[in-house]
Amino acid sequence: MTPAAVHYGHHQAITEARALTFSAAFDLHPLRCKGRLPQPLRVPDKVYINPPLTEETTAIVIANPKTH
Repeated sequence: MTPAAVHYGHHQAITEARALTFSAAFDLHPLRCKGRLPQPLRVPDKVYINPPLTEETTAIVIANPKTH
């Protein structure tokens, strides 16, 4: 799921479309799914393009500054 889809609230429609696609694929080829209907992945609570720095990631950045 992209950050934009979650941010703008499109995630519900995408998840529903994926569920329909999985259902159609399962109906055509149930053995590919080991006899169980696949389910879409859970939508994450938070998504980031650039996650906020934590103490651990800040320490890594300080220890390994980028050189240009």
